[in-house]
Amino acid sequence: MRDAYYVAINLLSRREHSQLELKTKLKTKGFGEQAIADAMQLLHERDLQSDLRYLEDFVRSRMLRGYGPLRISHDCRQRGVDENLFNQYMNTEHFDWMQLAQATYAKKYGGNLPTDASDKAKRIRFMQSKGFPSDIIFQLFK
Repeated sequence: MRDAYYVAINLLSRREHSQLELKTKLKTKGFGEQAIADAMQLLHERDLQSDLRYLEDFVRSRMLRGYGPLRISHDCRQRGVDENLFNQYMNTEHFDWMQLAQATYAKKYGGNLPTDASDKAKRIRFMQSKGFPSDIIFQLFK
């Protein structure tokens, strides 16, 4: 247990990790299920690992990279963040997704308007790939 705990502490000293990420990394380092479970329990008791802290940091970093709510939600699910925790966090915080979409669009395309329908479609696909919902995307083009 102690070895897995200290390896987890070392990983957490670099950045926040979700529980799933930590368990996966400890498993790849050869620790058994019981050692991982004990280490995770100790980390939780000492408040050294928190999925909420991880979520806050992750959402902030993804927003700085220009990602929208759909992409952030998808990435969080992949990293094992509880969907209820994610929804609760997103509902308690105020995010201006329209402003972020405008900034992301402006960074990529500047003030240039789409030249034709295929260019507009390409820009819409880009914004979709960044994880913005269609209602926000279509507001950009009004």
